[in-house]
Amino acid sequence: MNIGFIGAGRMGNPMAQHLIKNGHDLKVHDLSRSSTTNLEEMGAQWVASPKQTAQSCEVIFSSLPGPMEIEAVAIGDDSILEGASAGSVYIDLSTNSPKSTRMLHDVFLGKGVKMLDAPVSGGVTGAANATLSVMVGGDEGLFNQTKQVLECIGDRVMYCGPIGSGMVCKLCNNLTAMSLVAFLPE
Repeated sequence: MNIGFIGAGRMGNPMAQHLIKNGHDLKVHDLSRSSTTNLEEMGAQWVASPKQTAQSCEVIFSSLPGPMEIEAVAIGDDSILEGASAGSVYIDLSTNSPKSTRMLHDVFLGKGVKMLDAPVSGGVTGAANATLSVMVGGDEGLFNQTKQVLECIGDRVMYCGPIGSGMVCKLCNNLTAMSLVAFLPE
């Protein structure tokens, strides 16, 4: 499958590696090209923008720091939206606001591009070992169509409900984990 991957940081880079190891053709983009060097050595093609990443890809992933970066990459200038074709799928692996996720979904849908929110849990070690939990929100049929590619990066890929539900589950997961820290002995 032709896949675009945007955001080759501490989490994104190992996830992209697993996609390559599973036989997918990858186009990669990051603000720092040096963070994609190892991916290029594995056969990925570096491209200069999110728009170019999305062009000719069936699925486009992003793994980014937060809502501002996600919205800029998804719908800003030279964005995924500008390069994606009707029928392609955008999957955001980042932790984002459910409200922002739903807004992005509606914008992409207006162009005929499908979207899933699929934030991950398990940290850098989980990304390196492909043992992430992937909490997916969006159309269940689309989830079933893309589940196999999501299983390249995580061993617990679960459908959570309509668009934004993956983000809600991830935020609840984070809240629970942070709350438990208060109970740990010093």
